[in-house]
Amino acid sequence: MLFNSKAMKKGFEDRFEDEDPESSHGPIRKLLYKVNHFIKWEILYKIENFFHIHKERFGRMIAWARFVQYSYDFDAHTLYDIIAFKLIRVYAALSDGNAIQENEDMNALKEAISVCERLSKDTYNRKYLEEHDKKWGKLEEETIPQPDKDGGVRSYLMNMWRNNANTPELEQLERKEFVICYENGEIDRKADIDKLAEIFKNHLARWWD
Repeated sequence: MLFNSKAMKKGFEDRFEDEDPESSHGPIRKLLYKVNHFIKWEILYKIENFFHIHKERFGRMIAWARFVQYSYDFDAHTLYDIIAFKLIRVYAALSDGNAIQENEDMNALKEAISVCERLSKDTYNRKYLEEHDKKWGKLEEETIPQPDKDGGVRSYLMNMWRNNANTPELEQLERKEFVICYENGEIDRKADIDKLAEIFKNHLARWWD
């Protein structure tokens, strides 16, 4: 972290400046300085800091609480949603923080948020399926009751087809291209995972205030 030092925004240092005791001439001024310093740092600052810390912690707990209900431990379904939420909060903190952030790092942070949101939605095959529907027609389906020997319904047969795949040869080709839609979506998904890892590798150590 020593190699990731950052310049502070103007006015940051002034928050912690205090009167130099050496500039206080005479015993009365020195005594007043000590009294002022004690009240300011040993009483007021500690009270203010106590409430600020607990207010911030409580607010953070409330903000993160929405993940408790659906972030189950038996799968990693919500992982990217959680990372995106964390990075959004980091971005806000860095934007309003004390350090001067490089545009390159902040742009990378925004891109990482976008990648995590895409991974969370996981709709990579949608554009391929939409093109597939345009070429072959939307998937049509009907449910056909299967009677039993007493005239009741034993089960149902699901019949599905696409209007433009109207021969056995075209049906076979359509099914092959349908599988390719999901394969292409998986390629795009893995490309985003690689992109996110690359962003983390190059910029994660710089996302601090």
